[in-house]
Amino acid sequence: DTAGSRELYPFTFNLAARYELGDSQMTIKLKVTAGKNPGPMPVNLGLHPFFAAKGRLDVSASHKIRVTPTGGAGKASPFPENEEERTARTDAPTLQSLIFADLAAPEAAVIDDTSRLRFGVAWEKQDPFKYVVVYTRPGEGFYCVEPWMGLPDAVHSGLGVAWLKAGEV
Repeated sequence: DTAGSRELYPFTFNLAARYELGDSQMTIKLKVTAGKNPGPMPVNLGLHPFFAAKGRLDVSASHKIRVTPTGGAGKASPFPENEEERTARTDAPTLQSLIFADLAAPEAAVIDDTSRLRFGVAWEKQDPFKYVVVYTRPGEGFYCVEPWMGLPDAVHSGLGVAWLKAGEV
């Protein structure tokens, strides 16, 4: 929370992030506390990890939402629509900028072709993440697997936004 951040987001808050490294994992714990604001403060968090992995996406979603050219969310459609899409590789054009919704499990991963390792994210069921956003640029060698609370521009649509009163966590 700074004077600069309040030019774009006019709320006072405290965001605490704790990173814990283990042998084969990193745990991130986030805590947002609303400051003394004139009304409820909208919160819509997303994590943005990326992995240097190419392979198959492993996500248990029943719907996908295409990200529009302006960065917004398009209309939801069933996922997978066919066997080819279910087993698509991360470098497939159909998996380059998607939002997955209606998740059956609080996790998503990339299974690397070369190492056969699973690179992914997981969160507790009670955590507010309801979507997984995937993103890559062709030829860049990375793949983002991002848990999000809400859809892009959720502050305006209200989808996935938590509203905190002063002092609430």
